[in-house]
Amino acid sequence: MDKIRVIAGIDPGMTTGVAAISLSGDIIGITSKKDFRLGEIIEFIASLGKPVIVSTDRKDAPELARKIASSFSAALCSPPEDMKEEEKAIMTKGMYRDSHERDSLASAIYAKSVYQKIMDKIDRSAGTMGLSDYADRIKDLVIRGEARNIAEAMDKCVPRTETKAVQKERGIDSRYVKRLESQVNKYKSLTSDIDIFERELDVIKLRKQVSDLEVSLKKQALRADVAERKSKLLSLLMKAQMERAFLVVPLGQEEGLPGTAIYVNTPSRSSKRTC
Repeated sequence: MDKIRVIAGIDPGMTTGVAAISLSGDIIGITSKKDFRLGEIIEFIASLGKPVIVSTDRKDAPELARKIASSFSAALCSPPEDMKEEEKAIMTKGMYRDSHERDSLASAIYAKSVYQKIMDKIDRSAGTMGLSDYADRIKDLVIRGEARNIAEAMDKCVPRTETKAVQKERGIDSRYVKRLESQVNKYKSLTSDIDIFERELDVIKLRKQVSDLEVSLKKQALRADVAERKSKLLSLLMKAQMERAFLVVPLGQEEGLPGTAIYVNTPSRSSKRTC
């Protein structure tokens, strides 16, 4: 069974701290021990997984870290300057029992950050090729320098027979993608037609609003005309009453007005006037 790939952090000293995290950053194991011998450290790390990187928190990598990296043919990683206590405490967030475990874990986390960009690139490439299950093995080959590039690492870690199967599957995926693209294009066409219909509907609604407004304005104009005519009639009636005149005023039929209004007023009680 293929071992999990890990990044091992080492903090040498009278008490040695050792930590191992997965390439995705999960803690696999962490311990510290007084008089921790080289063979015991190697055995402990090997029980957790296969180291791709061995790291330290010191600018000048200690000899113990170099020997462990060499024994696993792993890449050796050290910072450009010694890591500060505050920095290591923030990175590890209290996931340790003592300062040795903290320093070894911080070393491993730092190494992951150094190689994060290339590991992300490998994840994307492996996903595109349908080789996500091989991503950690590909990272292993590239980081440890056993492959010149990602393509060569893929070729080395994927069996030929499986590569053909993957290529066939990718061909199926390609056809499926084309069908999806066709459906998406149809959807875009439909949504475009819907946009056109919605714009036309907006125009129709606007025209109806204009038409309704014109009708309303005509009604208002008509009511204003009738009101004006009523006002004129009232003025004439008042004038006729004052002058005790005989008045016949023809009117239209709108707004319930009679066809003809007749006003008769006699000059005096003794006078008579007919019509």
